[in-house]
Amino acid sequence: MWDVKVSRDILKRAEKLPPANRRKLLDFINELYSTPFPSGFDVVPVKGKKAKKFGKRGVYRVRLGEYRLIYTVLGG
Repeated sequence: MWDVKVSRDILKRAEKLPPANRRKLLDFINELYSTPFPSGFDVVPVKGKKAKKFGKRGVYRVRLGEYRLIYTVLGG
């Protein structure tokens, strides 16, 4: 089992997104409650220097239209 934690900053920024992108973001977050790697979304692991920037393993990027969201999966 896992927890889904969304920062307040993400929620504030989501309010400023165009409606279609906001819907994609909310759909993605809702899918995370079922699986950390939702199908139907462009989820890829972040590798190399970019992953080290976040200081941990299990860093992923999802493409939501013209926007990118970086998230981590801890444990497993």
